[in-house]
Formats: sequence, C-alpha cells, structure tokens
Amino acid sequence: MSKKMLPVRPKRKFEHQIFAYYEGEQEEEYFSHLKTLINEHVKNNLKIKIVPKNCGGGNPKTPVLTAIKNCSANKTPLVVFDFDNKKKEFEEAIDLSIKNKFKMGYFNINFDYWLVLHKLEKNKIIYGEKSSNDAYVKILKEVYQLSDRDDIKNSDIIKKIVSKITLDDVYHAIDCCKLIEKRNKSTPEKKCYTQKNNIYYTNPDMQIYKVVEKLLNKCLKKTKSR
Repeated sequence: MSKKMLPVRPKRKFEHQIFAYYEGEQEEEYFSHLKTLINEHVKNNLKIKIVPKNCGGGNPKTPVLTAIKNCSANKTPLVVFDFDNKKKEFEEAIDLSIKNKFKMGYFNINFDYWLVLHKLEKNKIIYGEKSSNDAYVKILKEVYQLSDRDDIKNSDIIKKIVSKITLDDVYHAIDCCKLIEKRNKSTPEKKCYTQKNNIYYTNPDMQIYKVVEKLLNKCLKKTKSR
C-alpha cells in the first residue's frame, strides 16, 4: 500500500516581538516605518512585530518607569528617551535601564538629529555640543525638503519625514553614529558619568544606532549590499 503524501507546508517565518516604550510620536512613527522596511525587504529572514507604548514627552525617565511597571520578567523592552536638557532625569533613566537590563536607545540631545543623520552627508556631521532643543530643526527641514512653516512635531509632517527614509538611509545613519562615537571616545572632556558611574557623552551622543543595527543584523540575511 502506497503511503499517502501529505501536502507540503510553506516554511514558517518566525516573528520577533519588540515591546517599545517611547517619549513621543516621532519615535513611534519612525519605528513603525523601520518595521515595514525590514519586513518587506527581499533578504528578510525574521519578521518583527513592534508593540508600541507612547508614554508622552517631558521626562526621560517616563518610558523607563513605564516599562518597569508594565513588562514582565520574561520580556526585555526597548526604552527610547531624549536628554532634552534634563540632566538629572536623563542620567537616572540610563541607570535604571542598565539596572533592569533593558535595551536602551537614547538621544543626546533629542530625536531630531538622529533623523537628520539619515540624510546628512558624512562630511557635514555636526560634532560640537548644541544645548538648544531646537538646535537641529533648521537642518532637519533642509535635508527633508520641508518649508519653514512646517511643524516637525505635527503628525502629518512626522509621517512625511519618515516616509522618505530608506533602508540605505538607516545604514547611513548608523555609520554616522559610529563616526560620532569614535570622536567622542577620543575626546576625554566629552565623557560624563551618571551617579552609578555609567558613561555617556555630551551632545551629540546616540545609543539608538546599536539597537537598530542589532535588529537589522538579526532580521536580514547577512549582506554588505545596500
């Protein structure tokens, strides 16, 4: 008696879930767009699902405290927060994130410059410290071809900005952050310490690139072509 042939099932793609806690809509829209770029890429080998929690801006500690309150022990959340000239709260957010072993993506001074780096030529990288929260608004509008009247915190404008970002742009931003980090590490006066002796650097300093790079390496088949 011949054996009955079972139908061939398509190979299942596993899904990597990310529990992400943000300060605002810019971050949420960016990561939603990044998810689409990754999941729709021809070399994708691991789908991702982002479970977002917009915690509201104003305090760098808020996303971290919200993650502590809402995440169970078997979940490792991603916490994303800005310096925003709140030194004490920013340092406490770093210390809490490290203590709880969270994935940490912070921005010193804010998210605007991370967006800028996706489109900025490497020879135009700004290495010097800028203390104003609005320091990068003008250049952000320039690189994304926005008008002076456009409000970069407006929902439609945020969507317009992130829609222009390609996966090549993401890799470019990562490379720019590595150049910034190299400069920071070679400049002793830029080094800062939290109360728990955790290191960060004066603006610009972005740890988000490490989170994004690991995600790309995890979800996309290894390739140098972009």
